Amino acid sequence: MDQNDYSGPAEMVPSPGVWVCPPHQKAAWNWTPPGGAVPRPERMPRIVQLWFRTPFIDRWAYGWMWHRGGWDVEVPRWEVQHFINRIHDALASNESIDVLSVARELERTVKPADAAKLVEALQRPDASFFSRELFGSILCELDRPDFLEPLVIAIDEVFAYGHDGDGLQAALCGLVEANPEQSAVILRGLRNRQPPEASVETIDWLLAYCT
Repeated sequence: MDQNDYSGPAEMVPSPGVWVCPPHQKAAWNWTPPGGAVPRPERMPRIVQLWFRTPFIDRWAYGWMWHRGGWDVEVPRWEVQHFINRIHDALASNESIDVLSVARELERTVKPADAAKLVEALQRPDASFFSRELFGSILCELDRPDFLEPLVIAIDEVFAYGHDGDGLQAALCGLVEANPEQSAVILRGLRNRQPPEASVETIDWLLAYCT
C-alpha cells in the first residue's frame, strides 16, 4: 500500500481490513500484513477454535478466520483521498483488491468536511456506475443536502448505464427524508433551472419524499 496519503498512527481492526493476501500465500499462516496479525479465536465458532489449535488443520482455520474477522490487523489511518484513488484505480484496472473493504475504511474515515472530495470523485469522467453509486451513497451518509445536485446527476448517470442503483436510491431517499425542508428548496430550485444532466423525473421522485 502506498504511504503517500498516510495521515497518522495505525489502529487495530478485524481482518482482513484493507489487506489482500498475495497469490500463492496463505493469509495469517505464512503471510501477514505489516504489523502482523493478532489471533482472536474467541470471535469464532467453537469448532473453529478447536481447529485453530489442531496440527495440520490449523493452517486451514487460520485462513477461514482471516476472512471472517478472526484476527486483528493494523490499518494505517489514511487520508480520504487515498481511499478514493485506491477504489478508482482498482475498478479501472480490474485490480484484485477487496473494493468493499476499502470502501468500508473510507466510510470510517470520511468527515462532512470531505464532501467536496466525494463530489469530485462522482464527477470524474472515467467514473463507473459502481463507483458513482458507492461514492454517492457515502456522500449521502454525511447528511449534506446542499450536495443534492451532484447526487441527482450521479443517480441519473447510474440509470443511464442500465442499472437501478438501488443502494444510492435508498441513500438519497434517506437524505431527503431526514432534511425535508432544505431538500425541497434545493430540489425545486434544481427543477426550475433544469440542468440537462439532471432529469425532471428524478427530481420529482425525490420531492415526493420531502412531504
